[in-house]
Amino acid sequence: MSNITRVRVEVKKKYNDPHKNFKEMFQEFKRRVSNAGILADHKDHQYFETKTQKNRRKKMATVKRFHMEALSEKIMSGERVKAPSGLIKKVLNGQKKENKRDSQSQERGFHEK
Repeated sequence: MSNITRVRVEVKKKYNDPHKNFKEMFQEFKRRVSNAGILADHKDHQYFETKTQKNRRKKMATVKRFHMEALSEKIMSGERVKAPSGLIKKVLNGQKKENKRDSQSQERGFHEK
């Protein structure tokens, strides 16, 4: 028997304008459904996936993450890398985001030990 989590998303009217109110309510509904993870859960359970398929998918994700980390280390060390340009751009964009996040945390006074 599977675990079922029931989530109730309730949105109430704010104004008397039916058109504007519906748009705002629908946006709020979508946001709440997204935050609750209902659609992601539905997509995960849309098709049956055997244990072997789940394990294979998780293993492939781990291998992909490992390769990306190795690629980013090579790029950051200045080594010339032979990889598709899309991957290199993805790694460089991720590095920029990390650097930006680090600089913002340092500005706020947070320091890693």
